[in-house]
Amino acid sequence: MTAYFLAFGTVRDPDKLAEYIDRSGPSVAAFGGEFVGVSDQTQVLAGVHAHPRTAMFTFPHAATCRAWFESP
Repeated sequence: MTAYFLAFGTVRDPDKLAEYIDRSGPSVAAFGGEFVGVSDQTQVLAGVHAHPRTAMFTFPHAATCRAWFESP
């Protein structure tokens, strides 16, 4: 079953973010993950959300998502 990984953040340094994206892409792919999309248009329907940016990734299974997340 497909697993979804959501990353929430606030971009403070666009250059460092670009470097991180370049370096992290291959690690996501190595675990079968795929980048789905990113949005700076977070709309909170209930509660509070501290970050304006949301990125979404998919992985083949929850176990591969966790293995990627816990990898060096």
